[in-house]
Amino acid sequence: MTAEQVLVLIDRVTAYLLDRDIEAPSRTALLDATIATIYQKVTASIEAEIDSASPALSLAEDLDERHQYDERADVVAACYQTVDPDSEYCEIPDPDCVDMEIWQEWIDRLRDRILPDQDWGLEAMAMDLPPDKSAALKQSMGIQGDYFIDTVADASVEEAATAWCNLLERITGVRPEFWRFGAGIPMPENASIPPPYDVLSFSDGPEPLEDF
Repeated sequence: MTAEQVLVLIDRVTAYLLDRDIEAPSRTALLDATIATIYQKVTASIEAEIDSASPALSLAEDLDERHQYDERADVVAACYQTVDPDSEYCEIPDPDCVDMEIWQEWIDRLRDRILPDQDWGLEAMAMDLPPDKSAALKQSMGIQGDYFIDTVADASVEEAATAWCNLLERITGVRPEFWRFGAGIPMPENASIPPPYDVLSFSDGPEPLEDF
């Protein structure tokens, strides 16, 4: 999967998740795997944050004032938004917790609010089976017949740039100028500040990314 395809796919999925005006489609392995990959990225970011011994905030501080790169505080904030913190069964970790097992448990809880199962992980098995056995597997597990059929469409640099702008606007509320994406997109003559880097890190062409 190319970097352009990844950006367009993440834009597509986050639009379904975060935009109330966009009707969510039927579940597919591709969309579910993308959601799962986003949560895997959160796990990897927290692991890196713990390994680098970056400072974390205490719960005495206002989470709305937390540092924007503090991944653990972001997860804590999400946990407080989705569970009852007064429940005797709820022990939300402090942002300075360094126990990765605890963080994985809470990240999984957040993921499971969106994904009721991990059927997307069966795609390789289902696609390798003969049609009759594949159909029997899906029927036995309650998987819709076209769940594994969704594919990733080709994506151009311009489409990736649009997806990048959509993502930043969706997250920050501010839409960046299209040309700041870089990747060879022409910069306006009256622009005084060039893009700091190419989002796709192009050399002679797009670098392929590993499949999910």
